[in-house]
Amino acid sequence: MRIKDTKILTTYYVLPEYANPIGTLYGGRMMNWIVLVGTIAATKVSKGFTVLGSLDSIYFLEPVKLGHNVILSAQVEYISRSSMEVSVDVQLEESATKIIKHATKAYMSFVAVDYQGRPRELDEKIEPDNDENDIYLKAKQRKEVRNERIADRKIKVNDIKLLDEFSWRLTTYRLAMPEDAFQGNLMFAGKLLMYIDEIASILASKYSNGICVTGSLEKMEFYSPIRIGDIITLDAAITGVWKSSMEIKVKIIAETPFENIKRHVCTVHTVFVNIDKNGKPTKLPEYTPKSEAEIKEWEEANIRRNIREKELNEIRQSLKNYKVSY
Repeated sequence: MRIKDTKILTTYYVLPEYANPIGTLYGGRMMNWIVLVGTIAATKVSKGFTVLGSLDSIYFLEPVKLGHNVILSAQVEYISRSSMEVSVDVQLEESATKIIKHATKAYMSFVAVDYQGRPRELDEKIEPDNDENDIYLKAKQRKEVRNERIADRKIKVNDIKLLDEFSWRLTTYRLAMPEDAFQGNLMFAGKLLMYIDEIASILASKYSNGICVTGSLEKMEFYSPIRIGDIITLDAAITGVWKSSMEIKVKIIAETPFENIKRHVCTVHTVFVNIDKNGKPTKLPEYTPKSEAEIKEWEEANIRRNIREKELNEIRQSLKNYKVSY
């Protein structure tokens, strides 16, 4: 099949229940929509269950507000033995003016699984048209990079140490409920991203004593699935603070009752921006790392920040000739 044969289009309307106190969409809700649309595209192509295996960095380029239409376009760009590279392009449409802007773009890897969550082999393959070759090759390259990133998955799944050496920290627990599943007894990754964004947002607001919005989400890998009935530990800590933005690390641990075995599900760094009542960035309280873990993470946070700035500049440059794609 061609890449264009896998494309699906979905539109959401931003209702009050999706927005923060100043009327902008919660980042976690957007991430949930992105993963949901990507999952639907992957599931249609694989003709069966799929789970999110890996996610590249997501940058939120424009604030999405109450009354906006959010238009998500997903397509499968490369298929390997049991996984698929999927892209989701997100546009916002201002209802009153009909102006369309690019909100973000996400690249993900989905794994085809059976009912027990075990990888299964795919029969379908992508045979790109001439005008799709560049997209196909870039997706294949992303797959190769992902393979390198997850090479130590079997080791990282056992890393269940919590972030107890950080002074600005928040821990919460959830039970994976039936309504958290997308298919079978596996928890839907989009729901988990909402929970990650929620705990990080609470911690950011407690530190700033104001309103903070999601600016970006770093690339992440899933080392283990969460099944319905599992106890989920969400552990968040502030790892860096700058003028009006902060970085928060969130670590997810899953535990299956009766088995007494804990598993490291994923760890992600997310960035929040402190804003005033008019939605403008505003100054944050000064942050001074103290413990050895805080100092080490603070140094690494500054490196990550430089990488983010470079990637964001490249994205904005690529959007100079942006055209509506639907």
